[in-house]
Amino acid sequence: MGRVVASAFAGLVMVLAAACQPAIQVFQPDPVPAAVATVVPSSHALAIVGVDFDPPLHYDQIMAAGGVTLITAIHNRGLDVETGVAVTARLFDPAARSEAGLLLDERVVIAALEPGEISLVRFSQVTTLPLRGRYRLVVSVSTAEGELDLADNERTYEIVVNGAR
Repeated sequence: MGRVVASAFAGLVMVLAAACQPAIQVFQPDPVPAAVATVVPSSHALAIVGVDFDPPLHYDQIMAAGGVTLITAIHNRGLDVETGVAVTARLFDPAARSEAGLLLDERVVIAALEPGEISLVRFSQVTTLPLRGRYRLVVSVSTAEGELDLADNERTYEIVVNGAR
C-alpha cells in the first residue's frame, strides 16, 4: 500500500502543477509555539522540525522533475536512542466532509535515531492526484515510550495552488 500511496503523493504535485499557474503556496495555518528549553532534558522527545519539497513547489521545476518528493526532518531531542520511529504523511482534500477526503496516506519507519540526531525522511515521489485548489498535509511522528511533550509530534500545513481550475 505504501508504494501505491507514494505514487499518489507524486501525482498530487504533477496534477496540480499541470493545471495551475506557476505559483504554488504552502503555509502552516496555526504557527506552533517554539519549544521552550527545560532545565532537565527528557529521556524521550521526538519532534518534527520541518518539511520541504524536492524540487521546490515551482511549476517549471516540478514539470521538469516529473513530480515532487516530500522531505520531513525528524529530531530526537531526548537522551535515549529511539527505535522504530514511524513518520506518517497524510494528504487531504479540505473541501471533503469525511475520510473520503483522504487522498494519500504514507508511512515510513526510521530504524534507529540517536540522541540529538536529525533524520531526513523522504516520502515517495508524487506524480498523480486529483486536481484541487487546496490541500491539507498532516505530518506526524510516533510517540516514543515515556515521551511527555507531544506538541511537536504533529504538524499541519495548508497547500494552496494559485490559478487552479
